[in-house]
Amino acid sequence: MFQIDIALKLRIANWFLFVAEENDFEEKFKEVIKTCTLPILTLTMFIPDDLMAKFKYLAELSKTLPRDSSEFRKCERPIMEEYAAHTEWFINDKKFRSLETSESFGAYCRSIGVNDHIYWQKIYTRLSLEYTSSAPKGNDPVRI
Repeated sequence: MFQIDIALKLRIANWFLFVAEENDFEEKFKEVIKTCTLPILTLTMFIPDDLMAKFKYLAELSKTLPRDSSEFRKCERPIMEEYAAHTEWFINDKKFRSLETSESFGAYCRSIGVNDHIYWQKIYTRLSLEYTSSAPKGNDPVRI
């Protein structure tokens, strides 16, 4: 999820460079920011690998134990409680709550401006990414 957040912010930074000089910049950039915002509801659908392994264990267990048996339910209950807690994890997760919003990141891109020759270096620094020789250079948008 944190990698997705970084990818979305890199997209915002790149599109800022593409649309900054256009007449309808405000409208286009606002749409990019809206599109590149982490969808919290969708995040609750991501299941961590360790929890998924527990669900697989339950599926295997259901082949040998009836699902309505007390033995199966005894195994199922803590896994389902863990899943219920997982769907609200982001409310209590300090790292998640400290993420910069897309709007704030867009404002940061604006503050750098399109003419800064170390635009990408500043973006990488803001996102705590290592700025290597393979990172975009200068202030040119990345074209695919």
